[in-house]
Amino acid sequence: MQESFEQSTALQTLAYAPGAVLHARYRIVRALRLCGDDLHYAAEDQQTGTQVLLTEYVPQALIFRREGTLFCRSEEAKTTLRQEVGRRLTFYRKLLPIAQTTVLDLSDVFVEGGTCCTVSQTNGTPLSAMIESGKRLPAARALALLSPVTDCLRAIHAAGLFHGAVDPYHILTDGTQVTALTGLAYPPVPAATPFDAPEKNAGLYECSAATDVYAVGALLCQLLTGFPPESAAQRQSGRALTLPDDLPPQMRAVLTKALAQDPHDRFSDVDQMLGALEAPPAAAPQKKKRDGRELLRRVVMLAAILTLLISLGVLINYYILAPNRAIRQAKALADLLVTQATQTEDPWPAIRAKYPDVAFPEGMNPSFADLYARNQDLAGWISIPALDINFPVLQTDDNDYYLRRDFYGKSTAYGNPFFDFRNHLDTLDRNTVLYGHNMRHDDKLFGTLERLRDPATFLETPLIGLSTLYGDYTFKICAVFVTNSVEADDNGDIFNYIFTETNADGFRRYLTELNKRKLYDTGVGIELNDRLLTLSTCCYDFSNARLVIVARLLRTGESTAVDPAKVQVNENPKFPQAYYNAKRMDNPYLGDTDLFPME
Repeated sequence: MQESFEQSTALQTLAYAPGAVLHARYRIVRALRLCGDDLHYAAEDQQTGTQVLLTEYVPQALIFRREGTLFCRSEEAKTTLRQEVGRRLTFYRKLLPIAQTTVLDLSDVFVEGGTCCTVSQTNGTPLSAMIESGKRLPAARALALLSPVTDCLRAIHAAGLFHGAVDPYHILTDGTQVTALTGLAYPPVPAATPFDAPEKNAGLYECSAATDVYAVGALLCQLLTGFPPESAAQRQSGRALTLPDDLPPQMRAVLTKALAQDPHDRFSDVDQMLGALEAPPAAAPQKKKRDGRELLRRVVMLAAILTLLISLGVLINYYILAPNRAIRQAKALADLLVTQATQTEDPWPAIRAKYPDVAFPEGMNPSFADLYARNQDLAGWISIPALDINFPVLQTDDNDYYLRRDFYGKSTAYGNPFFDFRNHLDTLDRNTVLYGHNMRHDDKLFGTLERLRDPATFLETPLIGLSTLYGDYTFKICAVFVTNSVEADDNGDIFNYIFTETNADGFRRYLTELNKRKLYDTGVGIELNDRLLTLSTCCYDFSNARLVIVARLLRTGESTAVDPAKVQVNENPKFPQAYYNAKRMDNPYLGDTDLFPME
């Protein structure tokens, strides 16, 4: 009764009122329940007329809501909320493309009122309603029934992510086959069902793809034996895992490994688990002759082990070592910049004596001397402190070299931010274009630019600091939009946001097209004589998508402040055709002429 009262009170104080419309699309029907930091609503998708489940992130330790408006409890809470919302957005946006091709039930993710919301469907019968206690399925039937789920998990694990809530209650069916995998939560909500791995109670950073392996093993156990396995809590208190003696030895071995208490003892992902099921059963041991075939077998085995070790090394490098290296390098380079910038007397005699073989450009800012001596491709520095962006910017004679090289020219998937090779940095062009990576599996480098999709983030950090070798500049953010980089993704067209120069008429046409596309109006206008800065990075709304941030140079005497009252969400921004295809929406701009096409 007490828990019910607390739930009711929380819903009354936190929930949007029925009839509220979020993201200019989803009308709240009623609040359903509060699960941890997630508030679930029944809602109507006004574009499709269907009922959906809308989930809002409402951490009560950080926020409270009054008359429909969300407030942070402190400045520290505001910072923490922004970081957590950014992590959730990154997580869910990486899952959206997977949801388009699998049964993963995730149709939209957006920011509303400073926090994160996700949308999924509500139709279907839970698999738990189809499972009869004590009824056993043949292995082939059980695997076929779960194949949509395991195919979905394969894609999730291949992206370096995990689901964390796979159980019969979150698997929906049409009465005969699986139609949706629901229940996705970030972080996974701890539970004590037989399908929950023990690490779920330890928190997000203890979970992994092996957490989903445990759940799939428990599901298979339920289908094959008629009963779920002992829960993790029961086994931790001393109960042993019991499996029927008549299970085939290969299946017993796979289930035992999948349901290991220690995640390191399980299969690393569902693909490895299914591979073990598909492998032929081991034959009875026989005395082997020491002939050429035995030698060949050993050579093949050693080669396989070597390949496995190399693959493991590549994965560790890609997901752990490389990102940490990139951040450490950026901090070390920033220290060099700060050290030199503290000089008060004319530093050039000492600099030239220190680097007699380096030809420094005339008029260069001496703050960059130590960095420039290490790499003469150095062209500037970009800084957005609130988004953890603080990196050197390079420039060479093409736009490919630093895509996969770091500041020192060494190979890395993270690359290094760089200016377009056509830009002149001694005097700013009409549009200075800067590229940087946004990796699918983390938010390093330009990944945090994703947070600027939310107007609340813009209001907290509306400025971009940019230095070239010749000057220091401040830019105000004007627009955020999503576009394509492949002509086929927008009916044969690509919006030319990466121009560097154009005449007055061309600039007017560009601004007209830009205004159609921006996700929200920042209230920061652009005039014909303004200089722009354009940041371009990858995003994952569809294949080969680009997230673009456009800012303009702060005018002489202009305040750095922005007016929150002028920030307005664009109810119908123009996206490429591929975006509408991915969302299963009609394109309201179909046939609209691009006034500033790619030349």
